[in-house]
Amino acid sequence: MEHTAPAVAAKFFSARKPTTTLSLFSHDAPPPIDFCKLVGDLVSSPRFQEKHKTKGTSLAMIAFAFIVRDEVMNSEVQMKKHFDGLTITAPQSPNNYNNPHHHSIIGNKLLLADWPRMCGIEVPCVDANCTGMLDNERTNFSKNQTLFPIFSLEDSPTWCMVQSMVCTKCKRRFDANASERCAILPVI
Repeated sequence: MEHTAPAVAAKFFSARKPTTTLSLFSHDAPPPIDFCKLVGDLVSSPRFQEKHKTKGTSLAMIAFAFIVRDEVMNSEVQMKKHFDGLTITAPQSPNNYNNPHHHSIIGNKLLLADWPRMCGIEVPCVDANCTGMLDNERTNFSKNQTLFPIFSLEDSPTWCMVQSMVCTKCKRRFDANASERCAILPVI
C-alpha cells in the first residue's frame, strides 16, 4: 500500500452502498427479503442471545430459521421463490461484509420436512391396522425453537424443521423424519 495514494486506498476499503434497481413489474413480484439485515438484527438482540444460547446450533442459523418461518413459509410466492424442493439455502447479500453472523451461514441449508406441503404427498398412518392419514400439526421449531441436525462428511450440518404429524383416526403422533414414517413414503 506504500505506492497507493491514501485517497484511493480509503475509497477502496470504505463501505459500499448496495445498489437497487426498479422493475416495471415490481407489483407482480414479492418484496425482496433482506436475510442479511434480519439475521443481524435478531442476533444482535441481547434478549434473543440469552433465550437461544443453549440451542445446539449457531444463533445465526436459528435467526435464519425464524426469518424463514415468519417471512417465507407464510407466502406461497415466497416459498416458490426461495425453496428448492425441501431446502432453502442461506443466500448471499450485498451487505455480507458488514454482518459476520449472516456471512457465517451463507450456503448453509435449512430443510422443511413437511411431506404434504413440500411434495404433495398424502401420508398414510404407519399402523397397518389403521386407515387414517397423517395431518400436520406443528414443527419442532414452532414448538421449542430447535432444529434437527443432519450431518454429512463433505459439508457443514444441514438443519431441519421437522413436522409433527397426527393420525386422523388413531390420533397417534409421528415425526416426519421418523424412520418408520420415511420407510413408507411413496417414491416421487
